[in-house]
Amino acid sequence: MYLEACDKITILEAEIKRSEEWCKVEAEKRDAEITAAKKSERERLRTHYSGLISKHETYLKALNENESINTRAAETRANRELLEEIKSGEI
Repeated sequence: MYLEACDKITILEAEIKRSEEWCKVEAEKRDAEITAAKKSERERLRTHYSGLISKHETYLKALNENESINTRAAETRANRELLEEIKSGEI
């Protein structure tokens, strides 16, 4: 009976050891998958946002150019109105 109990303990200890090793291997696989997923997601986000950043920069440049054109047009219009007022003797 004692020998049978010792055999069962030995078998259970071996099974526990196999289970622990299996858990360790699975944890390493999971960690590798998580690391790969994080890297992939970072690359995807970097690609996505770098495209948005370049589009945003292009938009801001165009907006700035439009503001310059609008400013020049307003200045020209104001100068023309001033010249007309001077010609008409209002000023």
